[in-house]
Amino acid sequence: MKKIYLACCYTHEDPRVMDDRAEQIMKKAAELIREGYFVFSPITHSHEMAKQYDLPTTFEYWAAANHSMIDWCDTVAVLKLEGWEDSRGVDDEIRYAHLKHKKVILIKP
Repeated sequence: MKKIYLACCYTHEDPRVMDDRAEQIMKKAAELIREGYFVFSPITHSHEMAKQYDLPTTFEYWAAANHSMIDWCDTVAVLKLEGWEDSRGVDDEIRYAHLKHKKVILIKP
């Protein structure tokens, strides 16, 4: 089964934007799972947990864990939500994937 790391922009000063981004990425992750892929989405995995248990939501806090999951996955897919091109986290995930010779694809919401 192909393993996909599903990246997207997340951090924003408005918590409602972060909630909306989390919902959109969860929807795309579900679509890909229905298509037969194994999907790891760091936002889907951590968004609610961070909210409920007061964990950081910053790129700096999650970067090492994200790199470990990128190592494990076959492909990094970037969901092109508004703001993805300006996201430090997405930029780091793409650069790290290239460093590890992982396929990177861009997908529409």
